[in-house]
Amino acid sequence: MLILTRQLKSFFKKGGDVEDTIREFKEYLHRLNEEKKHQIMAHNEAIIYNVIAGIRYHFLADHGPKYRDVCVNTPIMTRYVGCNFSEVAA
Repeated sequence: MLILTRQLKSFFKKGGDVEDTIREFKEYLHRLNEEKKHQIMAHNEAIIYNVIAGIRYHFLADHGPKYRDVCVNTPIMTRYVGCNFSEVAA
């Protein structure tokens, strides 16, 4: 929030037209949103690859445990992916 406040102040210090300031601020917000969107997409992609790698290791890989069934004792993904961290840490 502090960065956003500083950026907003810098837009108004330029002394330009209000319309230009609003346009520049919208462009700035758009860039921020795009950066966060790409970051979230990268995190989601990493999660998906991790889940697939875990499934391959536990159920298919020759060097893995070769579980046969998906059940409570041998879930398709580890519990920490599907629950709150506070539940796991406790």
